[in-house]
Amino acid sequence: MEEEMSRMLKQPGCITRIIGPNCVGVQCPSASLNCSFTTQICAPGNLGLISQSGAMLCSMLDWAVQYNVGFGQFVSVGSMMDVNWAEIIDYMAHSEIIKAILIYMETVGDARAFLSAAREVNPRKPIIVLKPGRTQAAAAAAVSHTGSLTGSDDMLDAAFKRAGVLRVDTIDELFQAAQTLSTQPLPKGPRMCIVTNAGGPGVMATDALIRYGGQLAKLSEKTMATLNSFLPPHWSHANPVDLIGSATAETYAQALDTVLADEGVDAVQVIFVPVAVLNPGGVAQAVKGVCLGSKKPILCSCIGGEEMLGARSMLCRGGVPTFPFSDAASRFFCYMWEFQQRMNDLYTVPRPMGIADAQAVQVHQTSEALIQQAYAAGRLVLTETESKRVLAAYGIPTVETVVCATVAEAQAAATRMGFPVVVKLNSETITHKSDVGGVMLNIENEAQVARAWEQILANVTAKKGAEHFQGVAVQAQISSKSYELLLGATCDAQLGPVIVFGYGGKMVEVMKDTSLALPPLNTHLAENTILGTKISKVLKGYRGEPAVNQDKLVDILCRFSRLLTENPRIKECDINPLMAYADRVIAVDARVVLYPAETPIEKIPIPAIRGYPINRISTVQLKDSTACMIRPIRGDDVPAAQAFFAGVSAQAAMGFLKEECAPTCPCFFRDLCFADYDRNYTLVMTSGQEIIGIARMDMLPCSGHRVQASVIVKDAFAHKGVATALLSALKTIALAEHIPEILAEIPHEVNHHPVAAFPVAQHLFEKAGFARAPVQASAELLALTYVPH
Repeated sequence: MEEEMSRMLKQPGCITRIIGPNCVGVQCPSASLNCSFTTQICAPGNLGLISQSGAMLCSMLDWAVQYNVGFGQFVSVGSMMDVNWAEIIDYMAHSEIIKAILIYMETVGDARAFLSAAREVNPRKPIIVLKPGRTQAAAAAAVSHTGSLTGSDDMLDAAFKRAGVLRVDTIDELFQAAQTLSTQPLPKGPRMCIVTNAGGPGVMATDALIRYGGQLAKLSEKTMATLNSFLPPHWSHANPVDLIGSATAETYAQALDTVLADEGVDAVQVIFVPVAVLNPGGVAQAVKGVCLGSKKPILCSCIGGEEMLGARSMLCRGGVPTFPFSDAASRFFCYMWEFQQRMNDLYTVPRPMGIADAQAVQVHQTSEALIQQAYAAGRLVLTETESKRVLAAYGIPTVETVVCATVAEAQAAATRMGFPVVVKLNSETITHKSDVGGVMLNIENEAQVARAWEQILANVTAKKGAEHFQGVAVQAQISSKSYELLLGATCDAQLGPVIVFGYGGKMVEVMKDTSLALPPLNTHLAENTILGTKISKVLKGYRGEPAVNQDKLVDILCRFSRLLTENPRIKECDINPLMAYADRVIAVDARVVLYPAETPIEKIPIPAIRGYPINRISTVQLKDSTACMIRPIRGDDVPAAQAFFAGVSAQAAMGFLKEECAPTCPCFFRDLCFADYDRNYTLVMTSGQEIIGIARMDMLPCSGHRVQASVIVKDAFAHKGVATALLSALKTIALAEHIPEILAEIPHEVNHHPVAAFPVAQHLFEKAGFARAPVQASAELLALTYVPH
């Protein structure tokens, strides 16, 4: 039956979509829709639930009934033959009811589509994933269950982090995280103040807070003075703020107001345990009242049994996340801070990248030529020299290396470089030279060069055979007063290339101090990758040793990332060691491994996040002969985009944005410049460093990959052919990306104010081949469509 359905979906003109098979079905309580065979009908609520396992979904629904948790929608996806994670996430993203999306995942499936949807939706609606399979045994069980690859768990963690997805370990954590993130503002920092009527739970809360990455807030002198004015003399006089056992609801309210006003406090945990003088309901009412007006998150721990049931219920109904123990509340605050950091990482404006746009195509052509040279020789492994040439093409510094076919050549090269030098085996078949005695250090003169040649030849002949010896490579010996780092990449079947950075040298497998990241990287993401290792603390300077040049290290990670996304036939790439000094960072040894030449490009795992599309960079000449460049927008274009809109008239902005005012909100520039090239294309035309025109092509939700296009030009460059060139570039991209239709909506008026630029915009699009759409959805907009051909 599954094969028959699959054939049906592929028939021309078929618009049917299938959820499943092997699924429970769908429920939408707000619409009284039940297309499932569960015994449990879920209560209405604001959570979206997607589950790959039908049994787990039924169990979670039963759990939710017990704890009075409701859902806006739930979907059981099963085998995902047709509809996948991304499409359901996009659908739930446009629901006004759903505030957070919960996922039980066994396999990620189409990783690129999932991560693209998650990155788009997460800033508006948090996505929390429960994915088992952290152990090898559990991963094997998941493969048996779903028949799909699960992917490396560490790599999946890196992917979730990159998309801003929060991963939890239990069903309880899944729902608690959803409640916390959907009802409370995110913290601006990791500093928590703990207000309690008992010392023990405060200590437990502190331990958990520090263990999971939070900080205990340091209260200001003003806050301390205020607390002293109304608390009994024996209060703790520190954070945790122990109000002692005689605290009343009024005391809690006053203490909460005081610590929330402290600028050094990012969140508050309220703890109360049942004591004789305490009215739990009164405290709950006080906390709920303070929470309503707070711009900082408040979490509550009601520690106790039956006596606390009423207080817990009151807090939950009031939107205050409530926990049975204080350590759990601290852990979930840390989850909130982790989620906030991930949102920051998604949209922190990076510094400009190192490779100029004009050089990008030439750089890629150089690396591609070296790859084809290896294929022509019947090799899948580039020699050390070839590998370094690939790195050098992308601007990654490498130690000078000269391949020598004779002893005399080696002696001449060493003399020219200056002693001491390193003499290494040159072989097209042996990649780990040290394993066969193929590396000789501290060569001080020409006689030692000759002896090194003979020794390497003898070693290789004895261990592998003389046919594996193709001479030696001579390179300058690098000072040992540096840090040995590893920068490499491997390819995951689902996630594509994954970058590995960390402690390098011969001890890399023993130390196991590495950080994983998905390309492409910008400068901010590269910095985070470095900070994910223990050695990063040493790189800042340690015991009198100078700090490593962090800017150069970050630049190399970004260049390495670009190398991977632009050269899909690279299967593995290692730089080990990457030597880091105070003034420079240099690759000493390198190895590049390729996929077999006969492997079709569509069979090679693609990057989970689409890289910068260098093939969309072009040059144009305006009507006045000004030479300009058209290229995809980047995250580091935010300042230039802000300057662009400062030079755009209100009328032009109205036509582009369909709003009266020019954009000033940081969110607008975030969404504009941090483009996801899988779901929207934003092109800029630049004259020098100045943006003079912008064209957007955004994927329309749930529309079968239809897009909506818009163009805007800086006033000073109007009527010079900017808009025409940008629109032509969009049409070329749409054809290459197999987009079925482009929609353009041109406003006649905005909020009853006529748009003077309407005739010009209409003429522009109609001249480009757009035609009036058969259905006009709004009297204020003219809808035009174009079918790429």
